[in-house]
Amino acid sequence: MLVFNILWEMVISSNMCMKINAAHLLKVIVPYIDAKAASTHVLPALVTLGSDQNPNVKHASIDAFGAVAQHFKNEMIVDKIRVQMDAFLEDGSHEATIAVIRALVIAVPHTIERLRDYLLSKIFQLTAMPNAAKDLCVDESELMHSVRQSVLWMLQITVFCCHKIQKKKSWIGNM
Repeated sequence: MLVFNILWEMVISSNMCMKINAAHLLKVIVPYIDAKAASTHVLPALVTLGSDQNPNVKHASIDAFGAVAQHFKNEMIVDKIRVQMDAFLEDGSHEATIAVIRALVIAVPHTIERLRDYLLSKIFQLTAMPNAAKDLCVDESELMHSVRQSVLWMLQITVFCCHKIQKKKSWIGNM
């Protein structure tokens, strides 16, 4: 509990570096906590950081949200992650959009089907909207290249993980 109190003090600090370091520390501790600690301590801290006015603080929280998505399959946790990721995407920042896609791509093989469907729908929306790049104020070819790279990376990870699972099942079946 003391660790979460210290992390919370870092989150509400006026110092930008403290907030960014809090986001990094929250990401690091995610594999070592349970769903209750994630929903009562980590997610509120990340939502606070994700709502910060400083874009560097916001972006630092995105990777930590991805770590939470990767480690927890609880519906309530997944819903909170989806809401926050929508907020990041609505922000309109190219960096935030790519960070959200990368954070969730890492989580795809480890998460529930609803979050995978969410990610795929967001990627489809980003690639299907002709004005997406104009809304983000970036070069369209740069955005589409980044999105395509992320999609290919996601597909490679998913295929690799599915192949490993099938190999493990066939190995166990032969025992």
